[in-house]
Order: sequence, then C-alpha cells, then structure tokens
Amino acid sequence: MRMEFDILPECYVDTNVVATMLALEVPSAGMPNHCMGCNKVCGSMSSGKLSDSFALGIIDNDKMEHSYVQEFGVVGAKEHIQLLKHKCRRHFIIRINPAMDKFILDVAERQGVRMSDYGLPGRLKDFTKLTKDANAKDDANMKRLFKKLKGDVEMKTLRLVLAYLYNNKYSYDLDVLKNIVNQ
Repeated sequence: MRMEFDILPECYVDTNVVATMLALEVPSAGMPNHCMGCNKVCGSMSSGKLSDSFALGIIDNDKMEHSYVQEFGVVGAKEHIQLLKHKCRRHFIIRINPAMDKFILDVAERQGVRMSDYGLPGRLKDFTKLTKDANAKDDANMKRLFKKLKGDVEMKTLRLVLAYLYNNKYSYDLDVLKNIVNQ
C-alpha cells in the first residue's frame, strides 16, 4: 500500500485510527506515516523533509509539550480534539486530549458501544497496554470498532478534518476548518 509521508501519527493506535477514518472519506488514500512519538512527529515537521511542504501531525496532549508545538495557534477544539495551525508553515497538528486511548474509550462509552463486543478491554489500563503494542497499528478488531464509532461527533470531526486537509493540502481555507471543528 502507498504511504502518505506527510500525515504523521505518533502512536500505533493513532496510525490505525487515522488510516481507518481517512479511508472512510478518501478510499484512495494511502497509509499514514507512523512516527514513534511526538518528538519524531515534530522533528519531521520542523527540520525534516517536510519543513517546507504540507504536513499533518497527530499527537497526544502530552504533559511535556514539544517546543515546536508552541509555534502553532488553535484553529478550533472539541472535548478531545484540538486542531492547530503553524503560524507560518503549511503545518497542522491534530492534538488528542488527553491521549488517543482515552478518547476512544470515551467515544465508545458515549455511543453505548461495549469494547468486549470487539474483543477489546474496556478498562483504560488494559486498553492502553494493547494500544502501545506494535500490532495495534493494523489490529482488525480496532478497525471494526473505529468504523462503528465513525458517527460520533468527534470521530466525524476527525474524519472530516483528515479528508479536508488530505484533499486541500495547498489550498485549504482556515474558515472551512474552523467550521468543521466547531460544528
């Protein structure tokens, strides 16, 4: 499968969520470029091959914020999702609060979805252990769960932001993005 080198999720589960949500909106999209951690995402964006082109990072709201993130402003936010735009570059960050595993569990609870129906644990500690494993990047049970959760307001926001930025890398409109996030 083709790689989307400019879409940079930081964790294994983030890669799965982004790939699943993006494929629902843009079936021709390739696999996101998994980076191991926020430092790698921000490093690839700030000083790597993507420094002068479009880039979209997907990171958790870590206790220790990477210095590059301080160069971004908020476009819009929901309970778990914050869209950030670099002040000068064509760089965006989707920051998940507090982290993707908690976001997924909260969405499942809000939607009345039992994690056990997907062969997944419902306790944060147990689910987090699974999401940190390299297999989470392609886990079929997680993909089925994410597809079930696609109608949630925040999952819809994530899907639409990913699709809009994928399709408008160099011609995006910040007002359109604000409307997507603030719906």
